[in-house]
Amino acid sequence: MYEQTGDGSELAAEHGMDPLAAELLGLAPAGRKLNSRELLVGAVRAFAAHPLLYVIVGLGSYLPGGVIDLAYTLNGQVSTNPLGFWSTRIADTIFTSIGFAMLTHLTFDVVEGRDVSLGAYMKPGLSDAFSAFSVQLQSGILIVLSAIPGAILVLIGLSGGGLVAVLLDVLGGVLVFVASVYVYLGYSLALPAYIDSSRSHRKPPSQALRRSWSLVKHRRGRLFLAFAGLNLVLFVVACLGLIPVGVAGVFGETNAATGMGEISATSQVFLTVWGVICQAAWAVGGVLLSTVAYSQLGSRPRGVDVESMVEVFS
Repeated sequence: MYEQTGDGSELAAEHGMDPLAAELLGLAPAGRKLNSRELLVGAVRAFAAHPLLYVIVGLGSYLPGGVIDLAYTLNGQVSTNPLGFWSTRIADTIFTSIGFAMLTHLTFDVVEGRDVSLGAYMKPGLSDAFSAFSVQLQSGILIVLSAIPGAILVLIGLSGGGLVAVLLDVLGGVLVFVASVYVYLGYSLALPAYIDSSRSHRKPPSQALRRSWSLVKHRRGRLFLAFAGLNLVLFVVACLGLIPVGVAGVFGETNAATGMGEISATSQVFLTVWGVICQAAWAVGGVLLSTVAYSQLGSRPRGVDVESMVEVFS
């Protein structure tokens, strides 16, 4: 028996579906309130079920770009060679798109208690990579657009002087933060929404964005606390990882010729490797949290074309 806990009422309403039929299909509003603690615990449990798979896919998403970045960094060309910069960005874009799609498929199966294996996610990861990139690109553009009004206020404040300018800077900064976070949370479930639809009845990425926005309505506060808690933990871990290197005196070595401090080759290697690890951790954590949240709010029955069923019962 399939379990459906999400709110798919927008699908029923769109097609004028009878409320009773919608309830039988599991599309009626569930009224489920997100719990930040439950989301974090659910994400941790999903990771603990198959940690090696998450580590392999997470690191694999950023390792190619990290290797390219490290090669150019050790040659002292990271800031001067455009080829090094863009090749790293392109590698990150390609492999993170594949990795994010794989991680989302993996998390859905883990949450649903299905058997998982690394090889099983290569094909869906590749087939959904472009759409995963499209979803992230569209949501990123919308987030940037939402921050424009606040950024304009900041620029106006910087161009002036006095108390009014300071107030404009503060107001603009707050507006940028609030607007960007509000829109980010609204589209934070777009990737799992798309992957979910691709398993039954593939829909364009724009529909996944709309579904995400609908699902998180009136739930942004709890979702914000969950993402804030995750990012705080990962930030602390990232900072703690730098302590041993700092204590060992690897950072801030002095160049005998110039008398100025510089970062040693050892530091460059460590920073690149640690950066890849931290990026992978943030990616895995974000996908876990968003997919677990989506599973609680909007997951549809596996292998069932919900849209077609809605039309049948309309």
